[in-house]
Amino acid sequence: MPTACGLAGVLGAALVVRLEDWLSFSGFEAIGLVTGGIFVLVVLLFRRGVRGTVTHLARRGAAARRDRSG
Repeated sequence: MPTACGLAGVLGAALVVRLEDWLSFSGFEAIGLVTGGIFVLVVLLFRRGVRGTVTHLARRGAAARRDRSG
């Protein structure tokens, strides 16, 4: 049974394959450009990983709420 991180990798790979299939069936020819651009954006926006970024933003939001209320 894959761990949570392994499952996320499998899900991400499945999404990329699905995107490539959809683009190829629609007649789009620059599939590598689109998937490469998405990879660059994901690396730049989610340096901590998706779960790590969500956790970081949640903690930062909770700290900001504590500061405003206290």
